[in-house]
Amino acid sequence: MSLDPIEAARLKDQLTEFLALQLPDFDHMLAALQVKLQQRPLKAASMVVEHCIVQVKGDTKEHYFGKPWFGIIYRATEQWYEERYGRALRSSQSKFVHGVVSVFNTPFELAVPLTVREEVQPDGAFWVGFLNSVLPGEHILDWIANPPNLEKLTLSEREAVSADVVRIAQHLRATCVNLMTADYPDCRSQKLSQSIVPHLEKGAKDIVRDPRRLVSIAIWEFHLAAEKAIKVYLLQKGINPPRTHNLDDLNCLSGAGTESVASKRLVSKLPAGAMAIRYRYGEAEPPDFAGTIEIYLAALELIDNYTRGLTRRFTFNNARFLLKAPPWMEMRGLTTG
Repeated sequence: MSLDPIEAARLKDQLTEFLALQLPDFDHMLAALQVKLQQRPLKAASMVVEHCIVQVKGDTKEHYFGKPWFGIIYRATEQWYEERYGRALRSSQSKFVHGVVSVFNTPFELAVPLTVREEVQPDGAFWVGFLNSVLPGEHILDWIANPPNLEKLTLSEREAVSADVVRIAQHLRATCVNLMTADYPDCRSQKLSQSIVPHLEKGAKDIVRDPRRLVSIAIWEFHLAAEKAIKVYLLQKGINPPRTHNLDDLNCLSGAGTESVASKRLVSKLPAGAMAIRYRYGEAEPPDFAGTIEIYLAALELIDNYTRGLTRRFTFNNARFLLKAPPWMEMRGLTTG
């Protein structure tokens, strides 16, 4: 099925009015299902094809995702979403995981890219890498959001900050990949797993936003992320975890007669369950900034260990995939109006 620019523009105009009637209902359904905002345009466009289109003249709906006419439907749908949600649609499309790093004994946010896109080929195909470590040649200090003047760092300070960025980034990347590829026996374990990284990110951002007042809450977030990582591991192993915030007790259960996943030394760097609860309610004086960062680093390492220990069908170790955009992506310039 060929589609010239005039025909594409005409079809887009006809779609606009129709989609204005249909998409509010589809978007309401997707919102009720808690579909992420950035995923809704493609899902809604697919719903239009599957539920609204009866026949395609000169073609079929089979394998519609690769058809040029689907590009027109998708772009019109995307424009509707852009008008409805504005900047929120774009700002939600994060390809980063966020952390915190100390520079000059001051917290700064890290925005660590989760993928690397490279080697665009003449046919439009490109390689995408899903990283669980930091690769040589990556500009790691560029990941510090709103950084201080890094030129003022001494050589030893620069090396220390760089080492911290690498350590934090590797744990965050590995955890994201580990959770993405793990097998989940039930909805409970899957839901627990989905909140681990958000807890880590919230704690990191709290420290950056207000290190004096929010550090206690941040420590609770790190503790809760570690607790959930252990409980996901236990559920996958068929062990129903007790209702406790005590990481040492949970860690001992992971051994099941053998060595636990994390060492007692590592677990001891995180607050005990009762103390974590006191931090949560602001009933205990938190450690200084350096001590808080030590808790954060311990939580990252423990979570990395536990999520790496989850069973999975496929293992991604800096996996790279050759991808090619569908044909209709080349038509975006014809349909942007």
